[in-house]
Amino acid sequence: ADSDFGTPERGLAPMAENFDLMASLHADGPLADSVVGLKAWTLAEHARLVPLLQKRKADGCIRECHGDLHLHNMALFDGRPLFFDAIEFNPYLSHIDVISDLAFLLMDLEYRGLVEKSRRILNRYLERTGDYEAVALLPFYKTYRAMVRAKVLALHAAQAIPQEERDGILAEIWCYVALAGLYGKRTETFLAITHGLSGSGKSTVAKEVVESFGAVRVRSDIERMRLFRRGGEAGNIYTSEATETTYTRLAELAETLLGSGCAVVADATFLRHDFRRRFALLARRLDVPFVILDIACEEEELLRRLRQRAAAKSDVSEADEAVLALQERTREPLTQNEERFALHLDCTATGLAAKLSARLAALAGLKHD
Repeated sequence: ADSDFGTPERGLAPMAENFDLMASLHADGPLADSVVGLKAWTLAEHARLVPLLQKRKADGCIRECHGDLHLHNMALFDGRPLFFDAIEFNPYLSHIDVISDLAFLLMDLEYRGLVEKSRRILNRYLERTGDYEAVALLPFYKTYRAMVRAKVLALHAAQAIPQEERDGILAEIWCYVALAGLYGKRTETFLAITHGLSGSGKSTVAKEVVESFGAVRVRSDIERMRLFRRGGEAGNIYTSEATETTYTRLAELAETLLGSGCAVVADATFLRHDFRRRFALLARRLDVPFVILDIACEEEELLRRLRQRAAAKSDVSEADEAVLALQERTREPLTQNEERFALHLDCTATGLAAKLSARLAALAGLKHD
């Protein structure tokens, strides 16, 4: 904590060096203009993020990382991922925020058109760690990582190589610069909540929203465990008090993520009207579209899924047949007003992305009363 690793100033230094080197190698033309614009955005974003960068260091998020975590430096070996060629020559490039390390992999996947994989990895990381505040830093760090790759290519293009090879490298540089430019553009956000009994497929629907729309999923099952099972303690974590605390935590995370410019899907049963209203009011306050993903499923299918899940022991949820019976007795149907925001889905239906796109378009501007 008393080192200068991970300070805002140290973090900015290699970013500035990338831009300066790119400017020296490409002093004029449209590529140079784009690089100048990216540098200006990076400096402004850095100034805005200084408080969060300082907080990350104070919270212990600066670790000794790989430092160069893109797909050229990893392989699948004996069925497991193997990372190699970690940075050793400069500790300031490897003692960094963990989200900066992950940002390199996410950017590289997106560069290769593997956007859904990038979104899946990010959500898995967030669910494992609870590090949701880091999302606010991703555009900043992904821009940096794209420019790292552009700089490496620019150095290659400056060498004595055939013109045809140089032209190909310049085209690749342009792709990285264009991708970096996209990270600075704010995207459309929305807040979606699932609504359905345990076993109805809420998490599957939420996962599709993640991969199709770039939303971040916050799951009640995972956050409940994080809140009440950190030390492995036993006990009933489905009391009304525990449920209230869990939904409060989901709302806090949703607000953090929406404030970072991310769409959010809250994955929970949302069987109570007051919980649904809390999220509707959050969407209204933040002026983002709100949608209820209402998922219906026959009781026989619900029971089959819960029994299968219990036998496999592969799901974080501890909901069983007794929990399902309680849900069925106490659930509160959608109100007439809530129906305005509902997208009704069958648990075996497909084509969610198209249906949700159309519903979001219809919901734009609708008041969340």
